[in-house]
Amino acid sequence: MREKETNITKYLDEVRQRLQMFIDPVTPEMLKCFLDGFWAGCLATNDKLDVYDRIRFSMQVISERGWEVCSTSVAKEMRERGIDEEAIIEEMLQIEIDIWHRIGNKLRSDSQASG
Repeated sequence: MREKETNITKYLDEVRQRLQMFIDPVTPEMLKCFLDGFWAGCLATNDKLDVYDRIRFSMQVISERGWEVCSTSVAKEMRERGIDEEAIIEEMLQIEIDIWHRIGNKLRSDSQASG
């Protein structure tokens, strides 16, 4: 899983560097749609991924980074705090990368426990 995790986080870094190639218009809402679709694609092609792990890790990461966990995204709260769109997008991408690191750690742990 380390290689796949690395590929996923590298891909998300590419998205970060070239947002307009992946998202148009570049808004937090469109990024959320993109990330949800990206997750769905990963989930559909890897039987070891668990949607409940993503939910749990999302809640952990969002909370640890100082945001309120809600059903939409952190963008609303960030706007209310006066954070600009570019910083919101950056934070959303970092949250997603952190989630993927945790998913990778869990999958490695599960693999070692069963192997």
